[in-house]
Amino acid sequence: MRKDDTALAQAYKQINATKGPVGVNSLVAANRAITSDDATYNRFLVQIGAITTERDALAAQMIALLNGAAFENKPFGFNDNVSDLIAQAKRLNDRVEDMAGN
Repeated sequence: MRKDDTALAQAYKQINATKGPVGVNSLVAANRAITSDDATYNRFLVQIGAITTERDALAAQMIALLNGAAFENKPFGFNDNVSDLIAQAKRLNDRVEDMAGN
């Protein structure tokens, strides 16, 4: 596995794994919102809905590149917008971390 592959795979895991940072921090934010008032909980639902949509679209792009490299002999490099996808994953992770208050 090349460096580009590894970096993209790690970013994918961070946003998509149940026990990854996005999964864990979204659970912390959900617990905080549930124990708060209705307005706070409703704001959380709107935020997490948008984050989920963004995460799903980002993960689809990432997995397409990773599967292409692994199963279709289609290597990729940072010129294939990989660095942008990794940066998007980092920003998404940071937003969820902020929601969790970390």
